Amino acid sequence: MTRPLSAVTKPISLGAGALVLLAGLLVLIGWHIHSPEMVQLSPDLVPMQYNTALGFLLGGAGLIALSESRPGLTQALGLVMALIGTVTLAEYGLGVDLGIDEMFMTSYITEATSHPGRMAPNTALCFLLSGTGMAVSGASRFFSRRRAVQGLLGALTASLGAVALSGYLVGMETAYGWGNLTRMAVHTSAAFVVLGTGLIVHAWESDRAETNEMAGWLPAVVGICLLTVAIALWQALSANEQFLIRRYGTEADFLAEELVLLYGVAAAAAAYWAMSKAQSAHRAAQAAQAEVAERRLAEQRLAESEARFRTYFEMGMVGFAETSIEKGWVRVNDELCRMLGYDHGEIVTLTWAELTHPEDLAPDVAQFERLLAGEVDGYSMEKRFLRKDGEVVHTIMSARLRRKPDGSPDYLFAVLQDISALKKMEEQIRQSNAELEQFAYVASHDLQEPLRSVTSYAQLLERGYGQVLDAEGREFLGFIVGGAKRAGALIRGLLAFSRVAPETETPVPTDCAGVVKSVLLDLGPALREADAVVDIGPLPKVMAAPDPLARVFLNLIGNAIKYRAPGRRPEIRVSAEYRRHEWLFAVKDNGIGFDPQYSEQIFMIFKRLHSRTAYEGTGIGLAICKRVVERLGGRIWVESSPGEGATFRFTLRAAEPPTEPVRPHTPPRPSTT
Repeated sequence: MTRPLSAVTKPISLGAGALVLLAGLLVLIGWHIHSPEMVQLSPDLVPMQYNTALGFLLGGAGLIALSESRPGLTQALGLVMALIGTVTLAEYGLGVDLGIDEMFMTSYITEATSHPGRMAPNTALCFLLSGTGMAVSGASRFFSRRRAVQGLLGALTASLGAVALSGYLVGMETAYGWGNLTRMAVHTSAAFVVLGTGLIVHAWESDRAETNEMAGWLPAVVGICLLTVAIALWQALSANEQFLIRRYGTEADFLAEELVLLYGVAAAAAAYWAMSKAQSAHRAAQAAQAEVAERRLAEQRLAESEARFRTYFEMGMVGFAETSIEKGWVRVNDELCRMLGYDHGEIVTLTWAELTHPEDLAPDVAQFERLLAGEVDGYSMEKRFLRKDGEVVHTIMSARLRRKPDGSPDYLFAVLQDISALKKMEEQIRQSNAELEQFAYVASHDLQEPLRSVTSYAQLLERGYGQVLDAEGREFLGFIVGGAKRAGALIRGLLAFSRVAPETETPVPTDCAGVVKSVLLDLGPALREADAVVDIGPLPKVMAAPDPLARVFLNLIGNAIKYRAPGRRPEIRVSAEYRRHEWLFAVKDNGIGFDPQYSEQIFMIFKRLHSRTAYEGTGIGLAICKRVVERLGGRIWVESSPGEGATFRFTLRAAEPPTEPVRPHTPPRPSTT
């Protein structure tokens, strides 16, 4: 991410752009108002051509746009500048007039001008260099070396301007003029120095902002800049022999030329070497500072981590203990001491074996030996400890062994969570459930006896006095008998529901195919009476208790027979599909179905969607299915629409993964018996 220019560098870049733009604007105004003082500064000096002033107007605006991060505008202005310089150089090189010299203004000042209105060739070259530098700077960021190119072209521009300016200062015409062609004006040379410097400063600061380092190309640019100055001065001295003779004598020209070139090359090499060394030293210093800062940061983070660990260890809501194989106890936290009723001084004098409940010692030792042998990295188990006052503390203990670099055991870290309250609550719930089950059994047993008496005496009354009673009396007796029978059925269903406790029966690998087969035998008469077709797909083995599982299939298949659609032969499909360590069962029928809004309610106890006159039943069967499936660790739901049947789905834990993909299988006509 590119950061903005610094508060010092940005004003320099903006100021340079403003100066160049102002210089071009003033000369353009001077041309239009016919002011020689604004165009050539002095009558004996070279004028700044109209095209040159226009180029500076573009260059100043481009440098300002570059400083304000407007790459598109910068690139467009730079391309126009480079085009002006290129066309002018082509005119000089090819000896043609392409019509751009006096396109905007007819030249009326021609001091030291070979072609009216045409800028000097070194001026055109500077526009080509600086314009290209701006265009490159505004190019895509995928051009990774654009800052180096911008700096180099800016340095060449400033160097050529500086050579021309020095020629004016020492009175050497060949420094600002090439051959007999148009000369570069003095204010033109000064403007190029400012423009090139602005490009260098912006490139250097932008590179530093992007990489956070000194520009690696800076020594090369400075060296090339000095070398360019030396070569330009050497060429100017060589072309101006009269200047050397006039100032140093007839034999001094060769010596002066060679010394300028020699000193220039030496200065360029020295500047490059010195800046490279300075950059290397700066990078080394930065690297050292970064390393020191990183080390301090690492030390600070380590200290914070240690402080945080110490806080967790000492103030944790669970017990922490660190022991060494050779030294024994290393440290324990306050929670562990509180949990076991000892202070720090007492607990470190005891061993794990002395603190452990005798019945849990052997399992713990077995796990610890596996840990030492490298068979496991850690283990977790329910473990009982003995408090100082003799009470038993139920915990979940997790232990992990840290090893030394050579693989030998270093120390053991154990975490103990007190679950005594949870164990006590579980025991209370277990006792409460047992009492409720006993109550339900006793209540249902005791309630059935008076119901049977009511039913028996009502039937005796009907047989003995049925002829005496009128039709209404016999109807009332029927109501009494029917109500008593329904109450008995509800009580028996409630007893069956209360006795659904699969946790008391250890789940074992159970073959669902055998369970369903026995269920179909029990439902044989009902299947034959309804002329039902039952399609049984491949069924797996699951972890379940066989009897509760049989109740699930009995209720679901029985409901499919009971709620069959009038005039439609019942078709029932039982299938299973393996899904990530569990089996998804489906019992599908083509019966009457029901509205999906009742999909949750039908699993509630005593919940019925139809009247007793339409369909017999107590509304307990699906509640039993839900209770069995959920206590086996699965879930059950139903999908249905009125008149389109229902599909009951439930999941159970797989006893073993299938050895091959389970494919649906539909026999031609399965037996209903």
